[in-house]
Amino acid sequence: MMQLVWEKEAYSLWEDTARYIERQFGYLSMVNYINATIDVEQELIENPKAGIEEPLLKGGSVELRSIRLAKYNKLIYFISDKINVVDIWDTRREPKNQASQVRI
Repeated sequence: MMQLVWEKEAYSLWEDTARYIERQFGYLSMVNYINATIDVEQELIENPKAGIEEPLLKGGSVELRSIRLAKYNKLIYFISDKINVVDIWDTRREPKNQASQVRI
């Protein structure tokens, strides 16, 4: 079983999103987001290639993949000796702008 690790910036974005969800939609919605995250983490640990190769991030030094995290969020990661979470994308925002900000 592989280890899953969050890059500092990705985890910070995740925390910001969780706080936003709580402010806008309430505590229960935030708990649902946290539980969805736990479910996705477990899915990736069991099957690291569960996400698709992210089309906007092809051609880099690593194969970046994405998997749906919640209704409006997807998790961006790559696989090495572990699963490395590098970004969270808001699917309502312009994907090309978000892709240009991914740093590996």
